[in-house]
Amino acid sequence: MEILSLGNNQLEGSIPRNIENLKNIKILSIINNSFTGHIPLALCRLTNLEYIDLGNNQTSGLIPSCIGNLSNLDTLKLDSNLLKGPIPEEIDRLFHLSNLNLSFNQLSGSVPILFATKLHIIDANNCNKISPNPFEGNSHLSPYMCPPPVTNKTNSSRTPYYIKIFLPIAIFSTFSVLRCFLLSQFKLKSNCVGVQPKKNWDLWSIWNYDGKIAYEDIVAATEDFDFRYCIGVSGYGSVYRAQLPCGKIVALKKLHRLEAENPVFDKSFRNEIKFLTEI
Repeated sequence: MEILSLGNNQLEGSIPRNIENLKNIKILSIINNSFTGHIPLALCRLTNLEYIDLGNNQTSGLIPSCIGNLSNLDTLKLDSNLLKGPIPEEIDRLFHLSNLNLSFNQLSGSVPILFATKLHIIDANNCNKISPNPFEGNSHLSPYMCPPPVTNKTNSSRTPYYIKIFLPIAIFSTFSVLRCFLLSQFKLKSNCVGVQPKKNWDLWSIWNYDGKIAYEDIVAATEDFDFRYCIGVSGYGSVYRAQLPCGKIVALKKLHRLEAENPVFDKSFRNEIKFLTEI
């Protein structure tokens, strides 16, 4: 026998223990009777059960924790009885459970959220609850244990932990890379532009260091001011194109011999150089 339905009668007494002999039973319904006493542990041995309805009786005592062994159970209705004590956590092992009703008893303790089951769990104001509520009418049950809402203060207390660790490291790394890059660029530029005490590879070293060495570099670059390097002639001087030893190409202006002996032209030439260095 797979189905035992005795609902809507006037049956009394306790549920017989020899019910465990019904090894193949899948559906047990004794709703709307007057059964009393405890739910027998023998019921937990009927592992083929898929549907249990003991609602609207007068059964009392605890819900046996071994009910979690009924792995095929889809429906469990124990509403409108005199059951007491906590709701066993083992119900969460009923992975196929999709219909639960424990309402209107005298259950106490915490209301569980049975995530492992197939019960319909909804989000009600950031609090997970089973819908429809299978626990109503149990005045001694504690309310749902909902996590406290996340506030800005909570977020702000956690955020600095990450900022204090990672942000300084990121800033330091960024500035270190930037510093190395700028330093390498400065050294590269210095190798070409920087003034060297032993050999003047920059035109401006004429004024700062040994003019004789600088002049020798200029003479070598223009092959003693050969006309081939002349790119322009003004009223009192000629302009030459020269490539310095560092590879930089510059324009050089040389006074004509006669004009160089004239103090007026010499002063004008020096003023022109001073003006160009300030650009």
